[in-house]
Amino acid sequence: MTSEYTVQTQICNILRALGVTFFKVANEQKFRQKNPAAYFAKLKREGYCPGVADLVVLLNGGRTVFFEVKKPKEYTMGKKGNPVCVSPAGKQSPAQAAWAARVKAMGFDYYIVYSAQQAADIINGIRGE
Repeated sequence: MTSEYTVQTQICNILRALGVTFFKVANEQKFRQKNPAAYFAKLKREGYCPGVADLVVLLNGGRTVFFEVKKPKEYTMGKKGNPVCVSPAGKQSPAQAAWAARVKAMGFDYYIVYSAQQAADIINGIRGE
């Protein structure tokens, strides 16, 4: 099954191939510290913001696009030849949905992306290609 990490890596590769300026927001909640509460408090002071999109894409003309990367829904063929879902698509957390609403209200582009091709199509569409 495809992981979110794999999808995000593929998206980064295609953004590089498109010559796009982008960066990853290191906003994961992986606190392997002796005192996670103190470490989390430190991150908040440094600007940690729950729900921020995974990738920020900077385009010509000052346009900014936010990509929230999720794993795609995956299927396999069932016994009768019908597709059977083996892995549901990733979903936004409440904090991610709140962030999306906030940046959309400010006029920014925000997309939930499930594949590198989808990300490329969005960027190419914005660029008029």
